[in-house]
Amino acid sequence: MPGLDYKFLERPRRRFLCPLCSKPMREPVQVSTCGHRFCDTCLQEFLRLVSCEAAKEEEIAVYYMIF
Repeated sequence: MPGLDYKFLERPRRRFLCPLCSKPMREPVQVSTCGHRFCDTCLQEFLRLVSCEAAKEEEIAVYYMIF
């Protein structure tokens, strides 16, 4: 389940939004090579959909829970 579907009193800051689903991050993870942050499920789904085998083998698959 990507992103949080909650109604916030104020719009969340951009740094808390997942660039893949555009929602506040749920279970955020950070890619070790570039520092970008995503929802864990969004990143996993994106990596599954990558059609280029070379891209799947890159270090982008190395990420860590940040919260």
